[in-house]
Amino acid sequence: MPKKAPNDTLRALQALLEQALDEIRGPREKAADSVIKMFPRWPILPTDWPRLPQWAATPAFSRPEYRDLYRPGAQVEVYVGACAGLGRIVNALYVPQNKIGSCAAGRLGERMRELSREQYAAAWSENGNCRIDRDFNDWFAGFIDCSEAPSAGSPVALTERSFVITLPDTISPSQFERLLQRELLPIDARPWFDSPVGRRHCALAKTPLAISQRSTAYQIGAAQRLSPAIEIYVFRRRSDPARLLRALEAIILRETVNFER
Repeated sequence: MPKKAPNDTLRALQALLEQALDEIRGPREKAADSVIKMFPRWPILPTDWPRLPQWAATPAFSRPEYRDLYRPGAQVEVYVGACAGLGRIVNALYVPQNKIGSCAAGRLGERMRELSREQYAAAWSENGNCRIDRDFNDWFAGFIDCSEAPSAGSPVALTERSFVITLPDTISPSQFERLLQRELLPIDARPWFDSPVGRRHCALAKTPLAISQRSTAYQIGAAQRLSPAIEIYVFRRRSDPARLLRALEAIILRETVNFER
C-alpha cells in the first residue's frame, strides 16, 4: 500500500480536526439557538402593567413615637423567586412576573427546595382539564439589585437575595405573610390578567389567558388539592425592588404606629 505524501497526511489530520471541532461546536450552537428561541424580543404592546407606588425614604423610624413602641421580635426574609417554568410563561405573556414570599430568617435555601418539590404554580386548566407543567421544579431566589437603601433606622436590611426584616414583637411571621400579600394585591398577577386590561393584553399577545391562571397541585396522601398560586406578582426585577423595599417598611410602620404615607 503506497504511503501518503506529507501533504496528504496533513490534510487528513486537518479534516479530522475540523470534524472534531464541528462536533464540539454543534451542541453549543444548538444551545445558543435554544436560548434565542426561549427569550425572543418582546413586542411593544400598549399595556399599562400594574406597579407598586414609588415612595421616598422616610424619617419615621427615627422619631420617638416609633422608637418608643417598636420592640424587636422574629426575623423573616422576603425573597423574589423565579424558575424556568415561570420564565417561559413570562415570555409567552410578555409581562414580567416573579414569586414574592417570606420565610423565617435562615430558611431561604430550604424554602426554595420546598417550592421546587411542590412544583409551585405548575398547574393550570386547559379546556377544563388540569395540566401540570414539569418545568416548575427548580425554584431559586434571585439576586436583588435595589437602587435605594433602607430608610434610616429601618428594621429592613438587604442581602444579595433577600430583604431581612426584624418584625416588631406584636407581629408573628404568619401574620406578616398575610400583611405582605395584602400589601402586594395591586400587583397580583392572577386577578390582573383576568381583568379587562389583562384580557385585552392576552388578546394582543395572542396568548391564551388560561396559562396566566396558575395553581399548585398539593399531594395530600392519595388526594390532590389545587390551590391558586397567589404569590405570583407583576414585578420588574431591575426597577421594582426599591418599591418593594418601601412597601415592606410601610407594613412595619403601619402595624407599629399606624403610620400612613
